[in-house]
Amino acid sequence: MIPLKCWRMCKKVLLNFNLFFKIHPSMISFQKRIITLLSFMLMVLSGFAQQECDKDFDVQLQPRHQKIKTNKTVYIDEAHYNFHTMDGRYCGFTKLLRRLGLKVEANHQKFSAEGLEKKEFIVISNAADSITALLHEADAPWVLPNRSAFSTSEIKKLNEWVYEGGSLLLISDHMPFPGCVNELAKSFGFFFFNGYAEINDRSRWPSQFKKENETLGEHMITNNIDSIATFTGSAFWKPQEAIGIFTFDSDHDVYMVQESGKPYAKDAPKFSAEGLSHGAVLQYGKGKIAVFGEAAMFTSQKIDNNGYFGYNHDKAPHNIDFIVNLLDWLLK
Repeated sequence: MIPLKCWRMCKKVLLNFNLFFKIHPSMISFQKRIITLLSFMLMVLSGFAQQECDKDFDVQLQPRHQKIKTNKTVYIDEAHYNFHTMDGRYCGFTKLLRRLGLKVEANHQKFSAEGLEKKEFIVISNAADSITALLHEADAPWVLPNRSAFSTSEIKKLNEWVYEGGSLLLISDHMPFPGCVNELAKSFGFFFFNGYAEINDRSRWPSQFKKENETLGEHMITNNIDSIATFTGSAFWKPQEAIGIFTFDSDHDVYMVQESGKPYAKDAPKFSAEGLSHGAVLQYGKGKIAVFGEAAMFTSQKIDNNGYFGYNHDKAPHNIDFIVNLLDWLLK
């Protein structure tokens, strides 16, 4: 029996047929449309494990965390089909921000000069395009190609806003999100690989970035921190003037998959991630931008009540310290 969610999704596919195929329906034979729809329904039925916020995890702040002396508002973007939202998978991040005395609001508007004028700090996590969002709602695999989540105008206005003093935290997990944010990232000199950046020995997951092997960079953000855990994401090139915070070693690879959920497919092209960035910061004009290739490290998440990942993971004891230091740097 086909689940109700599948039928609802099929209806949406039909309603969005022009957008999905980027051509007029009359150019596709009736038979091809039916075959495509049935194929899509099969993808829907395959399903994926559901990620959700671990609302039961209680953030315990220590005296050393009371370094942020401001009540500025942090705007978490929700205007671009974001996979992580303020009260969704980033509810843990939101809780932490509020415990630190910061105000938190969702951004529901496309970026414009007028809308950015009164904002000082924006978080963009896993922004997506409309087709990527449609596939996710169906519990179907994400597939290539992935379009920019941001218009040319939005990219220009965001770039100018940071240059004039704004602070931006830009986060992109594994494929498809790097493909959706790359145009924005490139405007600041970064370039994402639209794949999965993953430790090649799964028994050692999650990835650990450490001072002792120089995969964790020296910066005020990493003061008094020896290691940070991340939970599968993306790799990117940083501009020369940016400071590397997380740098991959030879134990990590980038898998350039054609669809999500299959980073270890035997036929997936891969290359070593050694030397590529997983986190970096940049002073950009009067403003600052921090770019990271993994979202869960900033929050508390669980998968189908059977497994935790984020700062609630037992191998991530220093992630909250790191987040506080990063926020302190971005807000100064």
